[in-house]
Amino acid sequence: MVSVQNIKDKISDVVVYWNKPLKGRYMPFREITAYSVGGIGVYFIKMIATTIIISATNVVLSNVTGIPPKHLLIIQYLITLIGIPQTALKAHMIDGLRMKSGKYKPWVLGMGIPTVILCLLVVFTPYKSMPKVWVYIITIIYSICLNFTYWFFEEAYENLIFLLSPNTQERADVSAIKSVTYSLAPTIYMPLIPLMVKLMKTDDMYDIRIYQVLFPIISVIGVAMSILVFANTKEKLVQAKTHVVQIGFFDAIKAVAKNKYFWIISLATWVGFLEGAMGYILAWLYNYGKLCTDGQYAFITLVYGNASLWGMIAAPFCIKRWGKKWTMIVTNLFNILFIACLYPAVSLHVNFPQLCIWIVLVFLWLNALMNSFAVILTPAVNADIRDYQHFITGERIDGMFAAVGLITSFITMATNSVIPLIFDKYGINEHNGYENAFDILGREPDTLYALINLLIILSVVGAAFNVIPYFFYDLSEKKQRGMIAILKIRAMFEDFGNGLLSDSEIIEGVEVMRAAEENYSKEPALPDKSLPRRERRAVMLQNEEIEIAQMVKAEFNKFSTEEFKIKCDMARQTVDAGLEGILAFDERKIAEARVLPTGTETEKAIRKYSLESAKQMRTSTRTINRRYSGVIPEFDESVFDTLFAAEEENDEAQRKLYEELDSAPSAEKEALKVEIAKLRKEGRKINSDIRKASKESSVYNRVIKPYASAEKLLKQREDYTHYAEIEAMYDGAKQRVAEEEERSAREARAEAELKRLDRENRKKK
Repeated sequence: MVSVQNIKDKISDVVVYWNKPLKGRYMPFREITAYSVGGIGVYFIKMIATTIIISATNVVLSNVTGIPPKHLLIIQYLITLIGIPQTALKAHMIDGLRMKSGKYKPWVLGMGIPTVILCLLVVFTPYKSMPKVWVYIITIIYSICLNFTYWFFEEAYENLIFLLSPNTQERADVSAIKSVTYSLAPTIYMPLIPLMVKLMKTDDMYDIRIYQVLFPIISVIGVAMSILVFANTKEKLVQAKTHVVQIGFFDAIKAVAKNKYFWIISLATWVGFLEGAMGYILAWLYNYGKLCTDGQYAFITLVYGNASLWGMIAAPFCIKRWGKKWTMIVTNLFNILFIACLYPAVSLHVNFPQLCIWIVLVFLWLNALMNSFAVILTPAVNADIRDYQHFITGERIDGMFAAVGLITSFITMATNSVIPLIFDKYGINEHNGYENAFDILGREPDTLYALINLLIILSVVGAAFNVIPYFFYDLSEKKQRGMIAILKIRAMFEDFGNGLLSDSEIIEGVEVMRAAEENYSKEPALPDKSLPRRERRAVMLQNEEIEIAQMVKAEFNKFSTEEFKIKCDMARQTVDAGLEGILAFDERKIAEARVLPTGTETEKAIRKYSLESAKQMRTSTRTINRRYSGVIPEFDESVFDTLFAAEEENDEAQRKLYEELDSAPSAEKEALKVEIAKLRKEGRKINSDIRKASKESSVYNRVIKPYASAEKLLKQREDYTHYAEIEAMYDGAKQRVAEEEERSAREARAEAELKRLDRENRKKK
């Protein structure tokens, strides 16, 4: 039971850590609140967008345009194909554009506002007064644009959590908080529809007039609240400040395509596509089956929506207790059971029509409860998968995951065809003699219930297939923590080698290394079942720390292993040969690499490295000969030293001026604002120059990739020898950070005191 003292402690934590994170965490409560509350606005926009986005089974879109489901399916195919270059563009915008506000955050508003405008255009376009051909043309144009802006907007918000914290448990916790918070959006929106049905005296919940009233109101609220996310969050990428993305589009696709966890999750989606078939049941029983009144359906939607709340609250605790893998498996197994129970529940409409929809609600509620775990699990798992990608490639290539999804577009097209074709088979088409294709469900009850029963069976099959791939998922929370620890020390050494190591990097990196030193030599203990639960938990956590320490030490000591000694020798030969060595490549190198021994793990690693290096050399040679007439292009990497130094100087100057602005007299504020505007303009120019140089560097490094990769490996080996120098900086860094925190705390206390005095003075007046 939660005590009053516990509540007071939580409130105290929120106050104290409003602007700074708890120890071991990365997001202050202010940021968590902005991401969560702003999510209500994001989900208001999502609610209206998903109501009218292209789909062969979209009743609202079919009714408003008059386009039958089969034709909508053809348009959907077209939009999917057009979406291929759109997805490639989106991937470039996420990974290739170096924006100071981050990878994802800029697009919350940048794509949210166009999405809202397109949604309003869809519902207010007078289709019935247009020639049929123009209805199709306009629907296609709207769908192309909305397919790009909406999915970009949705991805920007959902994936933002990947970069707000590298702590996997914190990501799950914050996902739960924001999910519970943004669930207010559908909780408010869904009951409005049956209430509008009653208010407007229509008997059709898909009447477009309902959405012409709701969409403008929801749009304004959605955009206004989305601003909270943009204005109050900060991405925290575990990567060296001086790191320049040097991986090309197609190289990134190849890299992601080798990510086994990406394919496990993708496979679960492909084979489980039928699971969502039962999503129409509740609305159809109300709208076409007339099994409840408008008021009752409004209540039903409230109850149904409430199911998600409990799953989202429970998910972080289940993840902490059993891990993501078994939480995914167990919830999916329960889904199979609850969906199967819908079949006898729907059959009650024959003898107990007034009871039927309420029994259906019970099993749909339980199904929604299980599905709501995925709201937390999906972003948590996807974030871990991207951490794994970053760990194995050294590049953070978030946008390319969507690009690799292009490979699956044709699979998606095939699976998306199944349900519309079933609808057509049951008479939901332009030839059924009714004004709208879906009207047949209200006029012919036998068709309605036969189709519902088939959808339930298909959903059971889909749910059963969906759970299978998760048994092969083994990216544990422990492994993810180890990867993040390694990424931190890699970033620390890289920035040290480039002369731009920050105090925060020194502290984090050294503490990771010291923890590894402390736990590395310890032996894992078997938890004694006779011990109290808390003590068993402590033993398990200690075992995790030991395994993470072993991962970190293995990374730090890797250059002393036989594998990396041989790799470094090969890299040294490549570097010593110079760039001209690329043009001297001999095709026989690939054949020689193929016949290297694979008897041990080290031999396998050496063979893989040799083969990849030889193939890279061949690709570079061909590129230079084909695109650069046999002459290696030039690029001076030292340009980044000047640009990064200028960027840091500009940021510091802006920070100081903003501090002065807060306390400056009114007469001086205008001049300070002018100076800040000038610095911001200079900052944008510097950032533009960095983006331009990054693009040139990326092209150059792809051309000389074998040489650049070899040089990078040797530089990392050299950087790893300087740990003693970095550790010697630790105390000074801790002191400077402590002094800065104390200064910020003093300013906060002084500001609070001024506010208190101001309130007292106003009361006296």
